[in-house]
This record gives sequence, C-alpha cells and structure tokens, in this order.
Amino acid sequence: MVTKMANDRIFYGWFVLVVCFFIQLVGSGTRVGLGVFVLPMSAEFDWDRTTISLAMAIGILVGGAVQPFMGYTFDKFGSRQIICWCLLVLGASTILLSLTPNILYFIVVYGFVMAIAVGGSSGPVLQSLVSKWFLKKRGLALSISMGGMACATLFMMPFATYMILATDWRTTWVVLGSFVIFLALPLAFFIIKETPASVGQLFDGRKAQAGSDNSDSSANTRSDMTPPLYTERWTQSFNSAPMWQLSGGFFVCGVTTLVIGSHYVPFAIDRGFSPEEASWAFGVMGLLNFFGVLVVGAISDKLGRKNLLGLMYAIRALAFGCIVLVPGTMGLWLFAIFAGISWLSTPPLTSALTADIYGLKNIGTLNGLVTFSHQIGGALAVLGAGILYDMVGGYEIPFGIAGITLVGATLVSLMVNEKKYSIRYQADVTGPPMASQTTGSYD
Repeated sequence: MVTKMANDRIFYGWFVLVVCFFIQLVGSGTRVGLGVFVLPMSAEFDWDRTTISLAMAIGILVGGAVQPFMGYTFDKFGSRQIICWCLLVLGASTILLSLTPNILYFIVVYGFVMAIAVGGSSGPVLQSLVSKWFLKKRGLALSISMGGMACATLFMMPFATYMILATDWRTTWVVLGSFVIFLALPLAFFIIKETPASVGQLFDGRKAQAGSDNSDSSANTRSDMTPPLYTERWTQSFNSAPMWQLSGGFFVCGVTTLVIGSHYVPFAIDRGFSPEEASWAFGVMGLLNFFGVLVVGAISDKLGRKNLLGLMYAIRALAFGCIVLVPGTMGLWLFAIFAGISWLSTPPLTSALTADIYGLKNIGTLNGLVTFSHQIGGALAVLGAGILYDMVGGYEIPFGIAGITLVGATLVSLMVNEKKYSIRYQADVTGPPMASQTTGSYD
C-alpha cells in the first residue's frame, strides 16, 4: 500500500526517513535515558559511580566495536534484516534489564547484548540507509533521521523519569523495551526498502527518463559524479586525510556527548536540581537539538558541511565552558542551550561528508569505522568521569577536559578539504541519474 502511494505520488524515501526517525526516537530512548536510571539503580544495589560508569563504558565500547561489522553487513546484504533482528534483540534485552539482580548481570545484558543490538539499529546503519535515498537533500534528510535521537532526549527521558517516580525502575525498563518491539520493529519490517530503484524511483524522488531501464547501470552512469576519493575497498579510505580528520573529530564528539548523556542528570541533581528538573533540562536540550540539527542540515545542503561542523564543535566547547565556569543552575541552563544547538548537529554532518567524499559503495563500513572512534572516545570519557567523581566528588574536571578536546575537533574539522574531495563540488547533483541509484555506489 505504501509502495503504491509512493509510485503514484510521493517519493518513497520520505517513508523510509520517517521510519528511521522513529527507530532513533524509540531505540535511543533505551540508551540516552540511562542517566535517569543511574541514581535509583545505584541506590538499590549500592553501586558507586565508578562501578556503573564501567558498565556504561563497556556498553559504549562494545557498541562501537560492532559498528564496522554491522556496516560491512549492511553493504553486503542490505539494511532491512539487520535492523529488524537488532530491534528485536534490543527490545528483549531492554525488558531483561528489569530483572537485574547485580552488576555482572547488568554488564552482560546492557554492556554486551543490548550494545550489539544497538550497533545494527542505530545511527551508522540508519544514516547509511538514508544516504542511499537522498543526494541533493542528503544533509537535511540525515538531520531529520538524527532528529529522532533529539526527540528521545525531549520526550523519552522525561517519560522515563515520570515512570520511575510513578512505578519503579524495573517497570520502566519493561515499558521502554515494549515500545521497541511493538512499535519500532513492525514499522521497520513493513516499510524499509533498500534503494530508490527497488520501488522504481531515483535519488530525491526524481523521475526516471522515458524508456530508461533502472536496472541498467551503464545507462545511468555519470563518470563526472564519481567523488575523487571514491573507494572500491573500504581500506583505501585510510590512505587519505579526510577519513582521519572525520574520525578524529568524531572521537571528540563521543567524548563530549556520551559523558553528558551518562552523567548530566546526576551532575544536575548534585547542583541542586530535582530529578524532574534535571530530566526536563535535558529535555530542553533535546528540543534545541531537534531544531538545531534540522537547520544545520538544511544549511549544509546549500553552503557546505565542514565549516558548519567546525562551528558546531566550537559552540559545544562554549557549552562546556559554561557548565564548568558558571556556578549554580545558571551554568546548567546555559549548557543546555548551547549544547542543545550543537550536540546532534555533528553526526549527520559527519555522515554526509563521509558519503560525499567516499561514495556509497562502502558507506556502511565507513560510517561504522568513524562511529567506532566516536564510541572509543565516549567509553573513555564515561569511565574517566566516574572514576574522577569518586576521587574528587565532582564532575568539573572531566567536563573541563572534554571542553578542551573540542578545540582540537573544531580545528581538525575546518581543515577538511571539502571543495577538493566532495562530490557536491564535482558536478551538478541535480543532473541526470547515476548508477549509484541502483547499485548504491558512485561508480
């Protein structure tokens, strides 16, 4: 039914994009909401911050380690099966967290099973899928997809907080897991398609030329639209600077976003916020994230991506300066504002640059590798913040270190030679169709 509607009137890529948005919303709610579980679970089991931070760091690192494998699987076999299976495991493992009896169980379920499932049902795979449907509007489309994570902080964290206060943390895990299995999974199963060609369409909904055969790659080839750094094998990408620059910047992105996702709510409560106020401050961050990521994505399609990427890292550095240097709740709200503008704007810009520079043939693997660097940074930051908290009784030192790393990310991002390597500057992307619309690569 949806396919018929698309063939008649609407570009099917928008349906795929809506599903990716919803998967990010519901699936991310099981991870970004962990911050509100830290205090009630720690109180029941007498865990210190180092202990629970270790569990979170393991989950982040394992989730990152499987990203290249998930991306490679995506490149070889497509997205629908991997997304559906991982959503099923994600929902089931989330429900199993309600049975947590000790830290070892929590590490196994959250740090391994759940983390692996997230690897195949989150950013890199979903962003790679969206990249195969959009070219001219790629920045906007990737930003809309990532907007689901922003809405998770806006809605899912306050909802989880309310559920914990109204019931308990065990019931809340069951509810969050049920959302994944009974809402996100059916949508993914029935709606997701791999490429525009699978429904008789082209990138961005453009019409096929009369008499053309979408299955004939040679008929749709534009050699002048092959990116200068197009890769036949993913290993070739490491022979060029942009891969290292994007990975380095995304390492810092992981340091600065995951440490906040895990420790912001406890930090805010330490500063005098109630649990409800802390979660709502995080929700405000999510609201600004949503609008920020959409605006930045749309602008990047018009003005380029790497300068915006550097600007977003610089604004996030300002946010960390506020949370460390401005006392009381004022610093928390200033952080929420500046971090909200910049937090989720960097992943779609990074994914779009990766696709623009290296093409789509290995996009899943490349996004997975870049995301692995993000998760390594996040794991180190989350664990380090927990250790330093237990040592000095506060988060100011780890948050200050995170802010300093953003200066490096800003400089590295500005150094990406986008005009030399991006497909957007090689040819008119509004021109005739390309082979990649059927094969998923710029060849």
